[in-house]
Amino acid sequence: MSVACGDFQAALLGAGLMPNELSINVGTGAQVATMSDHFRVATCELRPFGGGDYVLCKTGLPGGRCIELFAKFLGEATQLCGVPVDTTAILAALEAASGSADQSTMECLPFFYDADRVADAGFRGVAAHDFRPQVLYQSLLRGIAKSCAEASLDLAAHVATWNALRLSGGALRRGAGLSRHVVAQFGLPVRLSTVDEEAALGACIVAMATL
Repeated sequence: MSVACGDFQAALLGAGLMPNELSINVGTGAQVATMSDHFRVATCELRPFGGGDYVLCKTGLPGGRCIELFAKFLGEATQLCGVPVDTTAILAALEAASGSADQSTMECLPFFYDADRVADAGFRGVAAHDFRPQVLYQSLLRGIAKSCAEASLDLAAHVATWNALRLSGGALRRGAGLSRHVVAQFGLPVRLSTVDEEAALGACIVAMATL
């Protein structure tokens, strides 16, 4: 018999989160988390992690759903021209063209699904030369990465330091561009999860530990 393990904690366990690491998980949404060895009053969420440990976390951040929204927008544009292209092909093309799009200073605030911040969502500082799909896409990825970095500041107030990033989630595994922007925000060594279903693996680990 075991106490319940939430899917968020299971995903961190399956990703292999270690002490003094900052977890950046980007799937449909994004979350940042780090371990704490004791209960504390914090400006972010504090959740039990098993073994007497806790995780400090910020959840509900912009993630893969915003990327899919952008790809869907481009797909609808191609469909209007009578040449429908599915979102998987669009995202692959955007990733392939990313090298020519990193010089823009345009800013994206990707809060399209955040009811409290949607009034601020959008692209800012869009110059004429920025009106290209790959440039807008890279700005969106930078915006997602920046929102993770900003959220991590609440965690940083309660820990001494981080020695590595633990990256996980489908949007980071599939998108080299997003991973690059996340890494650029922190400048820490990177440990990338290679597990397709971190939460399922974490649940299995918990189950095995109770046998």
